Amino acid sequence: MCFGAQIIAELLGGKGSQSPLKEIGWHKFCSLDVFQTGTLFHISGEINTFQWHGDTFSLPKGAKRLFEIEACPEQVFIYGDNVLALQFHPEVNEGCVDSLITNCISDLAEGIYVQSENQICGRDDLIKSSSYLMFTILDWFEENIRSKAK
Repeated sequence: MCFGAQIIAELLGGKGSQSPLKEIGWHKFCSLDVFQTGTLFHISGEINTFQWHGDTFSLPKGAKRLFEIEACPEQVFIYGDNVLALQFHPEVNEGCVDSLITNCISDLAEGIYVQSENQICGRDDLIKSSSYLMFTILDWFEENIRSKAK
């Protein structure tokens, strides 16, 4: 996730770079129906995700962008049948958020897509939905691989 998506993109021919805008906190992104088979990962429309990055990547040739957000369009892509890369952090829990705030407080410099500590912390509702999103994505990906293996 995040740095992993940047590395995967580079390994597949994309290019990593500093993003013009830092993205830190809870931000909504939109799913793209690139497969035109209903909802993607059983999710449609907008969903809040946790972001903590100041870097981005270009989409590798042959990859399909699955989600996008205004500040940093490259959020999730799939490459072939078995590579899924996530720029955001569906794995966050309260301890993870608290640790980031404690250890990376200097990242919370003013910016249009940088939320304050108060906006980030104590969002049990968003942590719960993020966990649901993570398992929904993993379940969808597993189903996708299994159906292609048949």
